Amino acid sequence: MQKKANGKEYRYYNEQYYAEVGQIRYESNKSQCGRKPIYWSFPEIVAKLDSLLLGKVDGIKYSPYVTTQKLEEVIPTEFISCERTIYTWIDKGIMQTKKVDLMSKTTRKNDHKSSKTSIKRVLGRSINERPAYIDSRSEIGHFEIDTVVGKKDSMDNILMVLTDRLSRYTMIFRIKDKSSGSVNKKLEELKSSMGEKAFYQTFKSLTSDNGLEFSRLQEVHSNTYYATPYTPSERGSNENVIRIIRRFIHKSTAISSYTDDYIQFVEDAINDYPQKLLGGYSAESIYLYNEVFSLTS
Repeated sequence: MQKKANGKEYRYYNEQYYAEVGQIRYESNKSQCGRKPIYWSFPEIVAKLDSLLLGKVDGIKYSPYVTTQKLEEVIPTEFISCERTIYTWIDKGIMQTKKVDLMSKTTRKNDHKSSKTSIKRVLGRSINERPAYIDSRSEIGHFEIDTVVGKKDSMDNILMVLTDRLSRYTMIFRIKDKSSGSVNKKLEELKSSMGEKAFYQTFKSLTSDNGLEFSRLQEVHSNTYYATPYTPSERGSNENVIRIIRRFIHKSTAISSYTDDYIQFVEDAINDYPQKLLGGYSAESIYLYNEVFSLTS
């Protein structure tokens, strides 16, 4: 609208308010308020975290805890307060890494009750008879033992895995097959090469499940205990290690297709891996420290 006054021409505008337009303008202005997400300022560090989590650096997929330890010197203190931050970014899709890519995958509880009705007998001395000092993980030398099978083939090799209860230090051996004879043969070879005294100093006790491959374990080691049937949690350290081994050695692949060097690589990777449970130290460093301590005490 235009009006003239005193020889001058004036223009007048009649503005109308639209709630929808006002809301859009408000949301646009609000989005520019406050501190920007900190990962926007450090995209190169996010990329480094992804590289470690996805195993692009050395072939090993590290946990969020370990990645923060490894990048501690290059990550600004205000960037990440703890590994929980990384889990949050993964959940929100900010990183390339997904939950399925993590070294230890997320699990969901199954509330469905087992339909097993058969009772599996304990092959020997029950874990309930195991002394309290072994249960307390107060010294090294008390190992949990199990086997890892590759492709389902009776002619294929398998892996025998021993995990120290205190340090989580792990030894992996290739054996001929999943039979008690092959398990005992490997343990006898260790006893022969180490000497009986050193063998019993290293392996003070063994705890296994009730698989038939361990049915004659007492013939090789006198201090042997058997877990309660269908209770893998009683050998939790060994079970956790096997879960990690499965990230390297898959069920669908024959064990015989893996070289001895690769199996050694897997063992080294597990033992050199910094663990939150161990205060950021590796299983090997804890095991060696306690071994030296036991020799000098």
